[in-house]
Amino acid sequence: MANESKIVEEFTALLDKSKQLFNGMRELPQFGHHHWQNYFAKTFDIYTKLWKFQQKHRQILDKKLDLKRWQIGEIASKIGQLYYHYYLRTSDVTYLMESYSFYRAISSRAYYSKAAKEEKPDIMIKKLRYYARFIVVCLLLQKTDTLSNLVTELTHCVDEYVEHYEVKEGGEWQIVLREIHTFLNADKLLQITKDDRTILVTENRLKPQTTPINGGSFGTKLKLTDVIIVGNCSKQVKFSELTIDMYRMLQIVEYVSSKFDSTANEIVPKNDPEFEEKETSTTEESKSTKPKNPHKYLLYRPTFFQLYAFLSSTFKELPTNSVALIYISADGSPKANLSEHDGYYDVGGVSTTNKSPSANSPSKNRSSQVRNINCLHPEDLIPFSRKPMFIIIESDNGQAFSNFPQLFGQPLVCLMSPSTVPTFILEKSHLRGNFFTMFLHCPLMAFCHICEISEIQHALWERCQTLLDNIWQVIATNIANCPTLGFPFRQLMQDEFLRLLIYRYIFCYCTLSLHKLFKNANYYPICFPKMSTKLTEATNLKLLILQLAKIVNVGHVIYQET
Repeated sequence: MANESKIVEEFTALLDKSKQLFNGMRELPQFGHHHWQNYFAKTFDIYTKLWKFQQKHRQILDKKLDLKRWQIGEIASKIGQLYYHYYLRTSDVTYLMESYSFYRAISSRAYYSKAAKEEKPDIMIKKLRYYARFIVVCLLLQKTDTLSNLVTELTHCVDEYVEHYEVKEGGEWQIVLREIHTFLNADKLLQITKDDRTILVTENRLKPQTTPINGGSFGTKLKLTDVIIVGNCSKQVKFSELTIDMYRMLQIVEYVSSKFDSTANEIVPKNDPEFEEKETSTTEESKSTKPKNPHKYLLYRPTFFQLYAFLSSTFKELPTNSVALIYISADGSPKANLSEHDGYYDVGGVSTTNKSPSANSPSKNRSSQVRNINCLHPEDLIPFSRKPMFIIIESDNGQAFSNFPQLFGQPLVCLMSPSTVPTFILEKSHLRGNFFTMFLHCPLMAFCHICEISEIQHALWERCQTLLDNIWQVIATNIANCPTLGFPFRQLMQDEFLRLLIYRYIFCYCTLSLHKLFKNANYYPICFPKMSTKLTEATNLKLLILQLAKIVNVGHVIYQET
């Protein structure tokens, strides 16, 4: 009996310590590289001990504490959350797969199956949140079959929650369900159909076989180590705090091995998928091996000051011979009608958030004389141009960033979306995402989108991919033979992620220049420094794009003249 009491006491102490450490993660600064690693290691370690301890002494704990299955599920859910947050901090997709394996096992073991039998709704809310988290992980891993089942189960759970507990908060979960459905529809931009009518899910993360060849870079070798992704398009589809543009962009800056396949029906984790002996601490191998992926931050509608804090921390800690990428998908904030003597900050910028102004904001009769406090102006980024920087602006006021003063001699490139788009594209942008980001994410999917193709046969898709490989080689050759291409482009292209973005920008520009519905020059993307038309409108590139149009039978929307 004394031994049993000691076991209960030790379990309770481990459980309390794990909760303390887990809750303490909320107090960690969201930005910075290394200050959080020791804390995560401690938290992983205590959850490892807790999990193995409850496995070893389950019978005693059941008898003494009446340990319920949802309590075991809650521990497993916290471990899944730990792996997910570690993925967010490191961009290592392996940890996302580990998170998936924990969440999947919670479902297969039905740890929350009796949640609705509890007197209070607290456990049912935990179950709903578990489903929401699992759905986010499956979205990032593009596990469509699992997603479909999870959405069905979550819908049932929401109905059960509202009916059983007679709560008014069900409306919030109905909003969550609507967000999921609209997000999944937005992600079904193009269906690639196999012969058996099943749908192929494509992997858009960078792999060795999809890395474009270098077209002639020089100077100090630079490496993309930090990425800040900001989302603030007011009407754009989102789920949780992830817009469809952010979702697409984050995949562009993730590198996976050639054998990686997140869309497979089963993921074989590093440990037993039933996690009887699941190791929740990071392995020595993963600790000693630096991830190839850049460290990234996902910021949904941050205030200007929140974004500036992330920018300051990022550039302060940016390693030598490294470059930071800033991606902003946001509504434009046009020039304020101030005095004619205005000099700087007079072209507007992008709005980082559309949150309502605070109580101490200026009165309405003064509002026309005051700038948008949450507008990020090009001038706001000048202090950070002391270090290499790559900027992507997805906005209707992106052209505001088209003329940076070169004060510090560091490489700086800015890619900007068109200031306006044809009506047939604009009408779909809030439901499907912005097409410029589509081109950066998956060029072939974007090509089909602007040609209004929603379904394509798998064999045809493979033919197009082969031609696309030829297109990247032609772009690389053109770059190597273009003496007027600016130094910033050549130096930044040494990094494979940035090289991919530049190549896809060129493909996007050339495609739009040939499209019959993109006749206005304002429909074309912009870049700083300016890029020669010998690259963006090269004859050999146009010929391949025309060939691509013929393969998918859309020659009628592409100009035949070259």
